[in-house]
Amino acid sequence: GVGILIQEDLLPLSPETRGVAGLMKMNPTYLAMSGGDDFELLFTAPTEASGEIRESELGLMIGEVVDAPGVRLKGVDGRVERLKSTGYQHFSGRGH
Repeated sequence: GVGILIQEDLLPLSPETRGVAGLMKMNPTYLAMSGGDDFELLFTAPTEASGEIRESELGLMIGEVVDAPGVRLKGVDGRVERLKSTGYQHFSGRGH
């Protein structure tokens, strides 16, 4: 019954991802979130732990759990959009 709100400005996009996106005339955020088999581990934690997480080697905070179901992206411009499942579907015989 809950969802995820990802903050675009908190996503760790490498200079290489930004460079390839520019060459391909693609949005670097879209490319990073749907472009292939480069994975990061994600987890949730209580709000009270946010300070410890930021100061640890666990990783970056990129969003929060919210009441509205689904996964949304809050863009750098403040707009919020619902994300669709994208990327390669390994067992469907289809790509993107």
